[in-house]
Amino acid sequence: SASKFKENGKPGSEEAGAEKTGEVLARGPGVFEKYWNLPDKTKEVFTDDGWFCTGDLGIFKNDLLYLKGRACTLIISEGGEKIQPEEVENVYAESPIIAEIAVLEDEGRLLGLILPDKTQLDDARETDAVRKAVLEAVQERSHALASFKQLVDFFIINEPLPRTRLGKIRRHKIRQLYNDLRREKYLLDKDKRKKRAPAIEELDERDQKLLAQ
Repeated sequence: SASKFKENGKPGSEEAGAEKTGEVLARGPGVFEKYWNLPDKTKEVFTDDGWFCTGDLGIFKNDLLYLKGRACTLIISEGGEKIQPEEVENVYAESPIIAEIAVLEDEGRLLGLILPDKTQLDDARETDAVRKAVLEAVQERSHALASFKQLVDFFIINEPLPRTRLGKIRRHKIRQLYNDLRREKYLLDKDKRKKRAPAIEELDERDQKLLAQ
């Protein structure tokens, strides 16, 4: 079997991929020829000259191919930097406070869903105390990452992350979970705003005069 890169959407040679990350293409007796009765699917994953697009990202170093993750999970930062979620997750997961973490992008921001290890917390029942401990853990581990790989914000979750039978995070379900958490936070903040006493400048002129008496 042979391998090479596809860079910028175009097939390239092994040499062209040297010291650059690209999608790995494969061809040889160990690679299947096509999807049975699915010509459109076959066309999607094979180049015109018969190379199979694996969906894996890799880099050639000293004539050896190192896999760097999946193309479908790659995050592109606002500055154009490429980020593999697993790489970032592994760094934050080194904190004993963080039991599990999933990283995703939203509107150019890098966010995390974090399951705390409450056995490591002095007061795991207090929501504010848990968030404070997780925040400190995130800030501490962020020093080990380039600035564009650091979390901007995070949500705390109370259940383990959805995973495949092989233990891989189900990324599409992470996005759904994040959307649910964001909606829940929005509704909670909206409810708090309703219960908050209005500032004097928010009142009409008559009410302002009454308060001033």
